[in-house]
Amino acid sequence: MSNPIPTHRKSGFSVMEVLIALVVLGIFATIYAQTTQLSQKNTGKATDWQLEGTVIEKTVESVRTGYSLHQLQQVDSSWIDSTGRFKVSVSMKGGTPPSSVCIGFSPEQLAQVSLVARREGFDDSLSITTYLWVN
Repeated sequence: MSNPIPTHRKSGFSVMEVLIALVVLGIFATIYAQTTQLSQKNTGKATDWQLEGTVIEKTVESVRTGYSLHQLQQVDSSWIDSTGRFKVSVSMKGGTPPSSVCIGFSPEQLAQVSLVARREGFDDSLSITTYLWVN
């Protein structure tokens, strides 16, 4: 005998399943967009700091060979470095280092040099303090 009740197989998704899938997809898309935006913002800062770091490195090499110990301990100057694509404001201040960092040297044999570099138009800056021994 044949079955009097026709059996229809349900195919596809219900409206509720589609809506739940769209909500989950929307949540993941929002999270992805926010993390991508944050990553791009931080990548830009790293690039800014790389430029400023290059300027500081170039400055340290320049003062290491072009200044006497006394000059390095007394220096207090600032200038604009415009050798790259962007202008970088640089300030340099010298001094005599504390004896706690002069292991093996007397403080009068070293110069403490602090440098701050900031790309013009940006709030962030990069600063270092280094100790130089000059013959």
